[in-house]
Amino acid sequence: MDQHGTDWYAAALQNLTETVIAVSLQEQVMLLNSPAEQLTGWKQSDALGKPVSEILEFSTKSQTLDHSLLLAPVLQSGRTVNIPDWTFLQESHAAEHLISGQILPVREKNGTIIGALYQLHTKSAGKSTQPKLGLSEHDLHTFIENAPIAIALFDQQLRYLATSQRWLEDYSLVSEHLLGRTHYEVFPEIPEHWKTAHQQALAGSVLRDEECFVRADGSLQWLRWVIQPWHESPEIIGGIVMLTEDITERKLLEIENRKLLEQFAASQKMESIGRLAGGVAHDFNNMLNVILGHVGLGLLDIDEKHSLHDHLVEIRSAAERSAELTEQLLAFASRQVIEPRLLDLNETIEDMIKMLRRLIGEGIEFVWLPGSSLGLVKMDPSQIDQILANLCVNASDAISGIGKITLETHNVEFDEAYCLEHPGYLPGKYVQLVVSDNGTGMDQETLKNIFELLCRKGLVSYKIMMLCVM
Repeated sequence: MDQHGTDWYAAALQNLTETVIAVSLQEQVMLLNSPAEQLTGWKQSDALGKPVSEILEFSTKSQTLDHSLLLAPVLQSGRTVNIPDWTFLQESHAAEHLISGQILPVREKNGTIIGALYQLHTKSAGKSTQPKLGLSEHDLHTFIENAPIAIALFDQQLRYLATSQRWLEDYSLVSEHLLGRTHYEVFPEIPEHWKTAHQQALAGSVLRDEECFVRADGSLQWLRWVIQPWHESPEIIGGIVMLTEDITERKLLEIENRKLLEQFAASQKMESIGRLAGGVAHDFNNMLNVILGHVGLGLLDIDEKHSLHDHLVEIRSAAERSAELTEQLLAFASRQVIEPRLLDLNETIEDMIKMLRRLIGEGIEFVWLPGSSLGLVKMDPSQIDQILANLCVNASDAISGIGKITLETHNVEFDEAYCLEHPGYLPGKYVQLVVSDNGTGMDQETLKNIFELLCRKGLVSYKIMMLCVM
């Protein structure tokens, strides 16, 4: 006050044409100027000491703005907070108004914050409420809320102004709990690069990208997002708009298509290998015929008691087995028809035991455990020969020094319950062939190509199921 007792500060506030309301640190009204009295319908004498939320009832459509959330950054840190444009003011003594403005800190001379000052601009809801773009606040909110993708509108402090229903559904949010809260309060663990993107958008940039996230249930979710500024005027950025779209299904289809292309390329490669294998097998088969022919002639010329007779028999047996393997290669190359027939797996393996023992290293123990009363299987015997030879040779390669390879057969039967728990199995009776070793195991590259190699390097246990024909 001056020497005449005049409070010039209060007088100046009362004579402003702008709506001004001053509040204390306790959010209680300390001053209402004349435009504020007209706007709210309250007299200053009645409003003094009352909570500002009782005097001003802000809402954006049906969602109430929380005064505590608006005032907190002003009273605590001295930041200026914008009140969203076209915010409704619901008051009991006058018509509904549209509000915009800001809340500023009130400081003492030493800089201490002692309260806050509301500076409000009003426009009657009964008059034209069209912003420059020709959309009313109601139209804008209706558009956002019903948008088919997730949209959220934020002010400069990243406080929620409006959201689409899809945004609420995608992020499991409740609209009543959002308004006035910052995006970082709602999502406290938001990645830093998104915070950077928000600041870039507030500076005028438009950003977009695609990202993969891990959902709460552990599944992957792909999002396409766009962040861009919205403008109060051509010169002033009012905040940012975020749009996100779940593109998980599209990404999974892209991944599946890429896998199909890789499989196609692999099949083309296998076809080329098959043609090469067929040519090699054909030439090798011709040489085996020469070997068998000469061995046969040798056996005709010597007596069974001759010391070379048993060796020639073994050579003939090995050559015949090799011929069967070349037939399998020709079948693989689609140049030989596979001829499955009923056979006893134990008998087929017994015929190979001697050759298998010679294929593996000298320091490796070979154990053969045939199952009893084994069912018959329908297979080409050369296929079994090839499988056993490959498995045993590769198991041998995986063992450094002394080790053991075990070969065993069993009858097994799978019921409906077992098949439900093990996808890929079908109910029925089977003969099980198991080749196991105590090698070092296989690396990831070998595992990736296991089905092309038809073997498992460093096998711990490899099981083959063959349908049993009873």
